[in-house]
Amino acid sequence: MEVYINLCSLLKIPIGPPLSPPGEDIQVPFEKAAAQARLSMYASQIPAFANRSVALHGLRSGCEISLAIAGTKLDAIMDHVGWKSPSTA
Repeated sequence: MEVYINLCSLLKIPIGPPLSPPGEDIQVPFEKAAAQARLSMYASQIPAFANRSVALHGLRSGCEISLAIAGTKLDAIMDHVGWKSPSTA
């Protein structure tokens, strides 16, 4: 997460304030709809995605495919995305 935040900072991609101060846990559940809304907002600011729908699952799938194309070993991809079986890949 720290790498992602630093990368967004370098690329000047606004990601908003942190949800909680460093070292503190937030006491609210993760909301898929909130994450999807933020992803859609960011995607709409990129000209190539301005008129396209971007879904969380598509982003995850793109990550998996990119890792595979880059030559990442299957066990590392499985660990990264939480797959338990190679048949899922």
